[in-house]
Amino acid sequence: MKKTLFAIVALLLVGTMSVFAQAPLSAKGNVVVDGKMDGFILGSGSGSRSNSTYVAFPSKFAAPPNVIITLTGFSAAAGKDGNVNLGVSAENVTTDGFNVKANTWGDTRVSAVYATWVAVAAKAPEAKKK
Repeated sequence: MKKTLFAIVALLLVGTMSVFAQAPLSAKGNVVVDGKMDGFILGSGSGSRSNSTYVAFPSKFAAPPNVIITLTGFSAAAGKDGNVNLGVSAENVTTDGFNVKANTWGDTRVSAVYATWVAVAAKAPEAKKK
């Protein structure tokens, strides 16, 4: 009886551990690209300019996830034409993280870009067959 009970408890623990050891289905976060980073060039010059920063996922995905990123705020001065030219994108997505690219063009001067991102597993893991 004790051996049977021990075996049941051991199986439950192993099963529970395997559920928690699975890759995440999603992750989210915020990122700032600003003059505090080395090599920041969005605040000066003219023409097409960009800066990138790396975002690491809290847990590794099983496969590169789909990343959605949206601009949530910025600090910028319009160019001579009165336009503020600004973009943000997710690039080089891997199972461990991705690069956030902030870009501007024309003579827009950008001092900070704020973005929110969500990463979603490309495919939900299949249930294990018994």
